[in-house]
Amino acid sequence: YRRGLDCRHRADVDPETLARATKEAEAQRSARYDATFVRHHGAKTFEQYKRGADHGELYGAAISIRGERHCGTGWVRVMTNENCRERHYWSPKLDADGLYGWKHDFLPESFAAASRDAVVVVFRCAAPWAVKMRKTAYSGAIDRLGR
Repeated sequence: YRRGLDCRHRADVDPETLARATKEAEAQRSARYDATFVRHHGAKTFEQYKRGADHGELYGAAISIRGERHCGTGWVRVMTNENCRERHYWSPKLDADGLYGWKHDFLPESFAAASRDAVVVVFRCAAPWAVKMRKTAYSGAIDRLGR
């Protein structure tokens, strides 16, 4: 999973290795979908899906990772996938980090305290974070400022 995503833009990874890792990642991802959830919400993305307080009871609990870019949300996701039984992939268009909207955005007011979900908020020291954000902010307008 991580190898396929992390290697997409690396010149030192040969295309065959990348294709194999991506294929393995897709196969693992498809096997993890919740069939009931897909029937009811399968076409929705994080922009359209609204997690209800009873969805934990209906579909199972989730661990949603929240945090600003370059804070380690991807690393925390890998650790939770390897060490927790909660589902990460809910449908082809929605994973646990998107259950409450974009993972780098604010937690919506619709988050219910009665939910069985866990929300993990990741942050890091501002000094090294600012250097990394200046290098790559993942925003075209901001990224062009450093050049």
